[in-house]
Amino acid sequence: MSELTPGQSTPGWLREAPKGYRRLFYFTSRKYGIDSILNEKIKLSNLSKCNDVFEMASIDIHNSDFRRGHSKWKRKIDASIRLICFSREWQSPLMWGHYADRGEGVCLIVDVLKDEFLRSIKYITDRGRVNDLQDINLDGCISICAQKFKDWEYEEEERLFLDINTSISRGDIVDSSDTPITTNCTPEQPEKRKLFHRASVSDCGARLRIYGIINGPSAYNRLEYVRKKVGDKVKVFQCRPAFKSFKMTPQMRERQ
Repeated sequence: MSELTPGQSTPGWLREAPKGYRRLFYFTSRKYGIDSILNEKIKLSNLSKCNDVFEMASIDIHNSDFRRGHSKWKRKIDASIRLICFSREWQSPLMWGHYADRGEGVCLIVDVLKDEFLRSIKYITDRGRVNDLQDINLDGCISICAQKFKDWEYEEEERLFLDINTSISRGDIVDSSDTPITTNCTPEQPEKRKLFHRASVSDCGARLRIYGIINGPSAYNRLEYVRKKVGDKVKVFQCRPAFKSFKMTPQMRERQ
């Protein structure tokens, strides 16, 4: 199924997202990646469950009185906001090693609607001050949660934030493991699909489109297995370590 010609570094269909969307990448285990496609579900994360110890704490909290208010604010934000973490880059060996089961996993190709809830992470070296957290609106809260220490820069992270309180009132998010909600699939497959999540689900509508899956470089992964599992629901291709650089690259001659 290789669509590459000599000189190409990526398949043509992988280069650009449809108008109004950003093409992003979601690293995960092989099992969850395949399940995400077959069951049409994508994980929503709690901020407190993310792997950065400075999550929700990218600001100066040296004042003890401020810290007490900050702890209360963190609990409120963690109960109110869910997120999906993506990367702009799929070729990073660090991302494959850290988030895709040491290269035995997969990377989902997802088109995400460009709106105010999709934020590029701002990488910083200094933690700025905030006068009063209680007076910060939702946009300000998201801005705090969309900045991380500079050492995380290799992730090239994009976050899709979902406000539970607002979304529940609109019917966009429900706390249920089996309540169906609707999302689009791919530009080639415009039919509606159902999306689920164990704890909470989001009615993303046209916000999210799972477009394809990149099979990881480990010998544990067999491309034929992934293709049989997902069928023609999404695009599929194999990657491998490059021969001249420290990047992942599409496999020109795919092993079955």
